[in-house]
Amino acid sequence: MTPNLRSTLTLLTRRRPGFVVTPKGRTGDGRHRARAPRLLVGVLGLNLVAALWYVATLLGRTPTAYPVPWAVHMSFAWLIVNVGFLCIALARIRTMRFAPERRSSVRFEAAYAGSIDEQPAEVRDLSLTGARLLVAAGPGVPAEVAVGIEVADQVLTLRALVRSVRRRPDGRLDVGLEFADGQDRERARLALALFRTHVLPAGEEDTDTTARVAA
Repeated sequence: MTPNLRSTLTLLTRRRPGFVVTPKGRTGDGRHRARAPRLLVGVLGLNLVAALWYVATLLGRTPTAYPVPWAVHMSFAWLIVNVGFLCIALARIRTMRFAPERRSSVRFEAAYAGSIDEQPAEVRDLSLTGARLLVAAGPGVPAEVAVGIEVADQVLTLRALVRSVRRRPDGRLDVGLEFADGQDRERARLALALFRTHVLPAGEEDTDTTARVAA
């Protein structure tokens, strides 16, 4: 709806429309619901005003007269449908699923095996600052965990803070994690694994070379 309205407004003004790049990475510092777009809220308000005017006209409280009542009734029925769609759209935007992105790096869709405190888990998406895993049904997870990720023929273990826990309809837990600070070497290994490179992190290559020379 927003792109359609903006493109229509170009017919009424000579102003060149601006181009807004979709934000990538972290767009918020807290876990809170997204704000409803003002355009949708305004359109919803106009629909409600029109509905009140319609009812007031039927009660004879306005100077308006409807010479063809059935056409107006059909328009009101469509208005109700439109309000329903607007409410569904606003409810979807306000869900926690579309809350601001808290990760500062790009996410990779993943299907790796993993673990949370040695409990088997499935890694669903992964970035250099966090991950989302599915674990078997249970009472819950602690606030700080050790997460293992099997990627590129190696198991990486990182300390992580639990930021969200959602129970799916099948009973499994959808756990959102933020990797703890001070794990630069582990993050380097993770970055190299995600980009499918066999280069060793800085500091380890020299050690490996020294070991081969000594042998």
